[in-house]
Amino acid sequence: MLAGSVRVGLCCWLVAALLLQAAAQNKETVARFAKEPHTGPVEEALTGITTTFRGRDGAMIEVRHGNGMVLRCDGFVLFPAALVAHRKDEPDEIRPDIKVDLRLDANHAACAAPWPAHIPGSVPLRLVKLPNTHSPALRTLLPDVLRDGDVLTVVWRLWDGDKKAFGPQQNRQAHYAGHVEDGKRQGFCRFQEPIEGAPAGALVIGPEGMAVGMVCDAGSHEVKEFVSMAALQRVTNCVVPVPTPDSQFVGKAAAPGRGENSEQEPVQKGINNGTGDGKAAVTGMVHIPGGPVTLLNSVVDQEDEMQGASIACLPPFDIDETEVTNEAYWAWWNKLPSKTNAEIALRVECWPLGWAAQGEPFSEDVKDVPVLGVSYSAAQAYAHAHGKRLPTPYEWSLAAVGREGESRPPAWMVQYFSERNEAAKRIRQKHVEFLQTQSPDVLANMNMWFWNVIPWIIAPDGSLTGQMIDVIPALMKHLPERLAIQAFSKQVVVSETNVIRQKYKSPLHVLAGGKREFDISPVGVRDMLFNAHEYVIPPTYGVKAQEGYTMRVNWIALSTLEVAKDTLYVHGFARSETYVPPSRIRQINIAPEIARWMQMGLNIREEQSLAYPLAGWTYDLGPEPLHEERQVTSTFPWSSTLPVAQHGLPLWMHPVWAGRPPEQVKEIGGAAEIDRLAETPSDPGPLQFGFRIDLLRPIGFRCAR
Repeated sequence: MLAGSVRVGLCCWLVAALLLQAAAQNKETVARFAKEPHTGPVEEALTGITTTFRGRDGAMIEVRHGNGMVLRCDGFVLFPAALVAHRKDEPDEIRPDIKVDLRLDANHAACAAPWPAHIPGSVPLRLVKLPNTHSPALRTLLPDVLRDGDVLTVVWRLWDGDKKAFGPQQNRQAHYAGHVEDGKRQGFCRFQEPIEGAPAGALVIGPEGMAVGMVCDAGSHEVKEFVSMAALQRVTNCVVPVPTPDSQFVGKAAAPGRGENSEQEPVQKGINNGTGDGKAAVTGMVHIPGGPVTLLNSVVDQEDEMQGASIACLPPFDIDETEVTNEAYWAWWNKLPSKTNAEIALRVECWPLGWAAQGEPFSEDVKDVPVLGVSYSAAQAYAHAHGKRLPTPYEWSLAAVGREGESRPPAWMVQYFSERNEAAKRIRQKHVEFLQTQSPDVLANMNMWFWNVIPWIIAPDGSLTGQMIDVIPALMKHLPERLAIQAFSKQVVVSETNVIRQKYKSPLHVLAGGKREFDISPVGVRDMLFNAHEYVIPPTYGVKAQEGYTMRVNWIALSTLEVAKDTLYVHGFARSETYVPPSRIRQINIAPEIARWMQMGLNIREEQSLAYPLAGWTYDLGPEPLHEERQVTSTFPWSSTLPVAQHGLPLWMHPVWAGRPPEQVKEIGGAAEIDRLAETPSDPGPLQFGFRIDLLRPIGFRCAR
């Protein structure tokens, strides 16, 4: 059984801890999050929507009635934009009142809704979040699986003016007639026959009772079209429609780390927390029951639709236990059709930047390593082809950290934090004790120039001669003593940090799923924090971003007054990213003799960063490019060949990238192996250069369902 698995039931102390962080839910609501069903049939999810338009004097101008649906159980309600569309005689500064009627058959509740979150005017749907609400939601399905003539059911409730209530549910059978071929009306689909009497907000139900769309026309006697759930990505990322019904998915699902030709293994039993879920996870995925989750701070900050609420309630979902591998992605890519220009273009777009452009895309020994350099759109295409989707930031929060969010980090993170800081204290104390043996003149001179940095920083092999002595004579004063201090500093830092590296980070690159056994979340998902960054569904304002949105851990360096005054540490570093999985150099416009210096700088960063204490960590959500170009120019002298890695650091080289080992080429395949390039020149003299490096960011992905 996976360590850290979710236990049966939600304990009282968990609910209490969640309540302490709630921003917009009362005690009763959070308790309902933990025990009530999160999804249900259309009868429970269909809502009544009433909008009241008023003039400046408060007099009523118009009342509109229609339907909507509970999209997510913690109060997210979807309805057509036509119900709040602006009237010509309506004052611009006065918005209509919105009332939502929930659970129209039993346990009826009427809620006043806030104004919808900002959604582009071209999108015919609107979304509101009701405070202190928990009501079963209807699952959603993309229309991709529908074929012409497939049977659909249109469901609605009409407003009864006499009874001042929504009447009984009405169902009408309809038949699917394909997408509307109009680029300006993305997501619209047609019925084969007009539907009479359906109001705005009537739901279109497809296979297995899942919502495939919504009627958005207002006041039309005959409805011929509906907007499909494909438009939902422009409205919200609180819920993502699945591409296939459950029956089709379970029949063809394959584990993410295996090739597509593998035999389908028996379905594994999922984890049940007493919420009435009882669903089993497909092999290779972890089943996470529905319920409350304290969101990561970055998710609360960027998800405006949460309206400041820090606790969400999610429906049950499955997520890949590990990231998608080179082997699994290759099996899918290799089957992509290539007959038409569009198909060929798709194959090109889906080729990972981390693979070799010619020959074998990757070596056999990295087939189980996460595939890197896949574009966001290609990751989506892979997920859809497997009946899955990418996870939302809400789901990533729960899968990576657990229900209590940042208030209760995984135990191994706390231990790593503690060991890092204890090592930093020992490093500092050993330096203080050693420096007490040096003369005051040497110590005073160390505070000049670049001597307030640990560890070793300049010419540790004693080769600093030539022009530098003529240009900066002050740096050469007490040179033997300084070199001795550097040698001591290096020995201390290496001995202390190697213990941490061997336990947590060795080797310094992205590994196959599960290799870092400690990196397992409280709900049993692996490699979410110390391997590659991961794609998630972006907020609606980020849909058009060129880069995909990723979730990633950022370790924060300690910068207290005590440390800031300590000449053993770099001044002014309040926040620095001290662990990013290694990147590969895609394109190098550089003389070969510079290559070793560049690799040396990339390697030493991780060695040096481990010597610094930590203040904590954050989980960052935001756009991240697949690769990034950097221009490097400078001048530096040398007198002999410099060691490649972890022995010296040029003055100009303080890169933001983590270390990358020589075997990095085997990590993702096809990268230029810098270690094989020419040695640095042996003749002394100033080295003038300028070059551009194109670094691949370590972005992978996993799928959800």
